[in-house]
Amino acid sequence: MRNSRPERALLVGAGERACACVARQLHLAGYHVTVVDGLDHPVRHSRYVDEYIQLTSPREDAEAFATQLSRVLCDGGYRFAVPMNDEMLA
Repeated sequence: MRNSRPERALLVGAGERACACVARQLHLAGYHVTVVDGLDHPVRHSRYVDEYIQLTSPREDAEAFATQLSRVLCDGGYRFAVPMNDEMLA
């Protein structure tokens, strides 16, 4: 029997306008979309974002952000993660 739960996608970094566009396309393709960022962004209220996780800002504490992001990645069961800006790649 096929699993009826949608696959999960993680978008890392909410501050870029592209985040809302990517979230929309993934959601319409059937993914459960989670967005993580170190700040509170309006994209969290998008109908295409199923979950928004606010972490410690990487500008305030890069090590804490990396630790928290690692935990989200390991525990979330994501099919893939997409960094939405250069800051999230660092």
